[in-house]
Amino acid sequence: KSQHISNYILGAHLFSQAAGIYQVLSGLQNDFFNNNYPHLAFVGYPFVFLWGPTFYFYVKSITFKDFRLKPIHILDILPFVALLLFFSFTFYFYSGVTKKLILNDSSYLFFSHHVLIDSLLRLQILYYVIKSYQILFTVQKSIKDNYSSTSELHLSWLTFVIVGYSACYLISIAFIYTEFYLKDFNRWLFLGNFFQFFIFFTIIFFKGWNHPEIFKRIPEK
Repeated sequence: KSQHISNYILGAHLFSQAAGIYQVLSGLQNDFFNNNYPHLAFVGYPFVFLWGPTFYFYVKSITFKDFRLKPIHILDILPFVALLLFFSFTFYFYSGVTKKLILNDSSYLFFSHHVLIDSLLRLQILYYVIKSYQILFTVQKSIKDNYSSTSELHLSWLTFVIVGYSACYLISIAFIYTEFYLKDFNRWLFLGNFFQFFIFFTIIFFKGWNHPEIFKRIPEK
């Protein structure tokens, strides 16, 4: 119970991933959602900008015993807040009829800048993945002379989380940009993209089920 902040952050990360997956999968059925449930459009999109920060916060929370969420960390979620406010003022609070018109308007600001927003998302995730690797290298260096089973377990877990997530990120980039050249197979590419994340998070679940101690912070200072 004393390690609850790490679990809350991991929960927030998994929720943001799920919201993003919902957004993409509903986008594959956009005609159905746009015509019948316009209020569900864009609901999950702002949360994709929490992928990078929450992942990085989780890595820090299981690495540093004195880690706390501070007001300064609000800066890390500014893209999420900005997109949430944008949709709130330009979409969320409108009627269903107006939303249908917006969803079919190619000049809507989000549609005209979608590629730019997606590129910023990829750069943001890359930034936090690099910062997570910096933490991993610091941990490896600081406990290289400590051969306790607990330290080795935490180090292997930290390595798996960071390397696994970055591998999923790189594969995701490959899926996304391949989609531009194989338009006929975009549904399978999208599903394959998220299936790899499903495998990654399923491994996290079963690792945590069999070895709950890995969700505690590294015991050394």
